[in-house]
Amino acid sequence: MKLKQIIFLLSILFSMQIVMAANNFTKGQRKEIQSIIHDYLLTSPEVLIEASKSLQEKQKKEMLAKIQAEIPKYKKEIFTSTTSPVIGNTKGTVYLVEFLDYACGYCRRMHKVVSKLVSSNKSVKVILKEFPIFGGSSDRAARMALAANKYGKYASFHKELLQTEPPLDDDKIDSITRKLKLDLGKMNRMADSAEITRELKNTLELAKSVGIMGTPAFIIGGGDINTPGFKSFFVPGSLTYEELNKLLNKVTK
Repeated sequence: MKLKQIIFLLSILFSMQIVMAANNFTKGQRKEIQSIIHDYLLTSPEVLIEASKSLQEKQKKEMLAKIQAEIPKYKKEIFTSTTSPVIGNTKGTVYLVEFLDYACGYCRRMHKVVSKLVSSNKSVKVILKEFPIFGGSSDRAARMALAANKYGKYASFHKELLQTEPPLDDDKIDSITRKLKLDLGKMNRMADSAEITRELKNTLELAKSVGIMGTPAFIIGGGDINTPGFKSFFVPGSLTYEELNKLLNKVTK
């Protein structure tokens, strides 16, 4: 640890002791000590930045550990839902579960990676969890994608939404519907149905239970879900094809 960091930590500890025993110092002494700490932080602001980064990293590790611990509790909802759309091998035993929002730029980027993975690995079952956290057009896009799933065109609708030039809006969603020769009236009614509302609510509750707050978010699993040897782990954010493929290989070993 750098000398500056040691001094900073000692000053914090010392200041805490001061607070706890403030009555032992005169008003002038307390003011002088506070001035020393204040001047040090002004002349060495990088110490605060380093401390902040360290705290963020610690919080991130704690969050990942918490999510990882929750996954086994909800593995049936995550990996075996019959209402979540599937791309790739529907009977695959290598699972890639993605929580996504169509207004998410990183989700758009990951679409190319996931598509390449599906093409190169015939054992992968991609399960899509529509998670429209941005609201507005994101919610309608998710609803229409789930409606398209009822007509056997989820993969095409999903692809079009992620390849459409942002920002996404209702006109673009309607245009995709017509392009795929889907009846707009029927699609809108299906999108607003209780069934699809329930699917979105279930995904939201699942994400909250596990601790997922952003998109894209991936949960990878491999093997027989009903056996103790089933492996699974959480991966947040955007990855390269090589990184994601390496992680998938881990659950098959």
